[in-house]
Amino acid sequence: LGSARAHYLWEWRAAEQSFREAIGLNPQYALAHAYYALMLSATGRHDRARDAIARAQQLDPLSPILTALVGWVAFYARRLDDAIHQYRIAIEMEPNFPVAHSFLGFAYLATDRVPEAVKEFRSIPGFRTGLGGLGNALARAGEPREARAVLADMDTLAKGSYVSSFSRAMIHLGLGEPDAALDAMERGLDDRAYTMSYIAVHPVCDPLRREPRFHSVLERMGLGDVPGARAT
Repeated sequence: LGSARAHYLWEWRAAEQSFREAIGLNPQYALAHAYYALMLSATGRHDRARDAIARAQQLDPLSPILTALVGWVAFYARRLDDAIHQYRIAIEMEPNFPVAHSFLGFAYLATDRVPEAVKEFRSIPGFRTGLGGLGNALARAGEPREARAVLADMDTLAKGSYVSSFSRAMIHLGLGEPDAALDAMERGLDDRAYTMSYIAVHPVCDPLRREPRFHSVLERMGLGDVPGARAT
């Protein structure tokens, strides 16, 4: 319920209450601490997120997903070297783990290691969550035709199943098309795109932080006051 309230309904206070209730019912439930950490990250409370994800990992140290999420929390706090380190550990634990490869690709994008990002995203063919990152990376690598081919693939996929509007926005950002990216994000408000919940802190959104339309999207999601969400 906490995850639904945070990542789909954007009811941040209610989400926090649900996570606190879950942790109170079972303080040993690692995933409650982990998902609470992600909500704290999305709302810019990075120190508290770090504590929460550390507790989750302490409870389940052999979990590849929790190891990767330690990196995800570091990523949103812009501790990018720490994030990359954690993703690599998760991949050592589970070499074919698509989430960790996708996370690592985004960290490489945030550190301008674009060819390495392309390699990571291409290592997980068929993993839809990574398509936006792949298209962004290809565009930034000077391959706009390949980036637009990823958009075309998304159009094909969308005929039979859900495709995130935010993934499309990422590709338009890589192509230097902020208006098209914002169009996609505004559609994401309607379809409640899961990864939209992280736009206040996601490095991929940095080119939009001075855009009034982006500020409007943040306000509609209850994220207008997140530190660093807007350029000053």
